[in-house]
Amino acid sequence: MFEKRIKKFIDLINEKNVTWIKASELRCPEDKYDDEFYEEIKKMDVYGILKVRNFTHTHNSNILLTSKGAFLGKCYIDNYDKIFEDVVSLITSANSSLNNDVEISKRLNVPRIFVDAVFVDLENQNLVKTKTGIGGMYISKFTDRGNDYLF
Repeated sequence: MFEKRIKKFIDLINEKNVTWIKASELRCPEDKYDDEFYEEIKKMDVYGILKVRNFTHTHNSNILLTSKGAFLGKCYIDNYDKIFEDVVSLITSANSSLNNDVEISKRLNVPRIFVDAVFVDLENQNLVKTKTGIGGMYISKFTDRGNDYLF
């Protein structure tokens, strides 16, 4: 069921260009009981797929798709392969010092969370190390494997 919710969240990001949504926006017709729906949202928060703010058993809880959640749903991101290639091109360009999701997102005109999915993908392939701070997610270093593969 997580996959359906991740897909729905990605669809909302594309449709509304939003970061935070109300939990109720992830409800599906199959969700018959509020308690089961909110239990699933809580699990997704515990697993790091969503970040829940102001969690209550109402439809007012705000939720955010995390970089891990976006990575898990990369198959639902339109043109993910192109976004991946464009991000890699920017971070490996000789005259570029871009390593921050915010700047890359602006440059490519794609949602920041999609850039984060690429960063997680690169990190999972052991090509880069990332860090997350107040300013967003960024590549802190290229691994030896990353240097061999990307440069």
